[in-house]
Amino acid sequence: MKCEICHQADAQQAIKKIVGSGEQELYVCKACAVAQHPKKEKVAGHLEPPPEVLEVIKETLPELMGMILGATVEFTGRMPSFKELVCPLCGLSRSEYKKAARLGCAQCYETFIKDLDGVVGEMHRIPLHIGKKPKQPHPSKYAVSLLERLRVAEEGKRVPEAEELRSRIRQLGWDPEKMKGPPAP
Repeated sequence: MKCEICHQADAQQAIKKIVGSGEQELYVCKACAVAQHPKKEKVAGHLEPPPEVLEVIKETLPELMGMILGATVEFTGRMPSFKELVCPLCGLSRSEYKKAARLGCAQCYETFIKDLDGVVGEMHRIPLHIGKKPKQPHPSKYAVSLLERLRVAEEGKRVPEAEELRSRIRQLGWDPEKMKGPPAP
């Protein structure tokens, strides 16, 4: 496509030109783009802001960074650490962990928990297990012992003790009436 201004060179970029009350996009060569916008010279692929804007940025940046740092300290109650995170037990650093994709010890799991949350989430994709599960879970040894004590209390006609045992079994999430079958091993 040829430049829409000089109609000679190949168009290399698009510029916007205000025409009347609207805006028009023109595909132009580099020479015509510089001629249309002489103050907007490109620096490393980006438009350089005007010098007065750069001065304002230079003047306000330290104050702005101080405000951000102050808010961080106020919110967290401590100064942010800009040092590399290192496991206190084995000495593995975050960069070593990222390079090797392995942790050094059990403490590393707690040290790099924020990094691991994202990795595990990407690995599993679903935060909830939806696979098979046992049809009837087995009661714990403690629940079975309470059930046995309940049987003994019912046989001995000790009603208050039996009610207390039924209540404790229900607190564990079991129904004493449904557990009356043979005890689980």
